Amino acid sequence: MLLLVVSVYKRCSSRRVTVVVDCHNKSLKKRMNGPLGGLFFALKRWSFHQADLVIVSNERLLHSAAILSDHVQVLRDPLPVAVLDVAHSDIGDVPAPTDSAFTPPVGPYVLFVCSFAEDEPVESILSAAADIDRAGYSVVITGDCSALDVPELVRSAPNVFLPGYVSTGCYARLLSRAHVVVALTQDHDCLLCAAYEAVAARRSLVVSDTAVLRACFKDLATYTVNEPASILAAVHRAAAAAGDPGLTDAVTRFELDFEAEFEQLTTRLSHIGAIGVLEDPPHV
Repeated sequence: MLLLVVSVYKRCSSRRVTVVVDCHNKSLKKRMNGPLGGLFFALKRWSFHQADLVIVSNERLLHSAAILSDHVQVLRDPLPVAVLDVAHSDIGDVPAPTDSAFTPPVGPYVLFVCSFAEDEPVESILSAAADIDRAGYSVVITGDCSALDVPELVRSAPNVFLPGYVSTGCYARLLSRAHVVVALTQDHDCLLCAAYEAVAARRSLVVSDTAVLRACFKDLATYTVNEPASILAAVHRAAAAAGDPGLTDAVTRFELDFEAEFEQLTTRLSHIGAIGVLEDPPHV
């Protein structure tokens, strides 16, 4: 709806208006069923055609974007270094009600970063947590699970912790001290925020085995299908690789790839008159 309004404004304006769309994958693929579906898609396609540039987060989305626009550019997200700044400061570290009584495990632990959204393989996550507990690791699973039917096997596991949503400071420190970080999705076009955060924190990372995640994170992650046995095996592999000095080189390559994509983006933006020259890429 916002893009439609902006597109109408562009067509009606007497001035030159440049429209750049930073497009989320779910918005890009959104369709409407029923008798209004055809009208919805026609308006959507017309709106996207008014954009001078459409930005998507990975190459897997190029085909979907090309249906709507001839002007598409890929730009991955930068590593979120601000999360690490919070981990080493007291700023904003007032515990939220759900984590006020939570004490992180003392020894090595596996951190599942969850929101229990529809795209997450929740049953596999809970089952894998019980398996990882039996394998000798503590497990922390973030996210509000109060509406879930958590198996008693998980609730009674002595080293599986379900703190709910945690404050920014608590989450940052949980992330920066985790032995392994696990972020899973069933959405084959999703680039997980937690995966970026784990890479920024130089943590061993396990993610779902999708083409887009492999293309983005390459050797920065261990990949798994969303089944408990595979998740457990991936955690063991990631734990064995924890502290690998090659991770620093891989993070450097990731940052260089981002800078190259950002430079391509700024070049295109300057060509369409959207910006002047930007000297440095942003840091989030």
